[in-house]
Amino acid sequence: MAASKAIFFADRHIWRAGHKPVTISLNIRAVSLANKRRAPARLNPETPDIHSMLRGFIADGGTVVACLACSRVAGLTTDDLIEGWRWAAQMGCCPR
Repeated sequence: MAASKAIFFADRHIWRAGHKPVTISLNIRAVSLANKRRAPARLNPETPDIHSMLRGFIADGGTVVACLACSRVAGLTTDDLIEGWRWAAQMGCCPR
């Protein structure tokens, strides 16, 4: 899955290599990856699931932003998304 590879590289190869700040932006259908009410995707049984990867990235100091407009279209609210993310509009990235 492309998302797990993107999170892995953002955390392991960019953030931990000292390039800061690092932000993962979830838009279009990717906002559903942070939906805590949905079973998290997993690349294979031996790898962490997407929710764990996003939480670990946030815990390490990375930023995860979700597009508000995309989240609304997906039917997601603030309460649906995992802890620690921010609306992209708060960072001037997307329309409100």
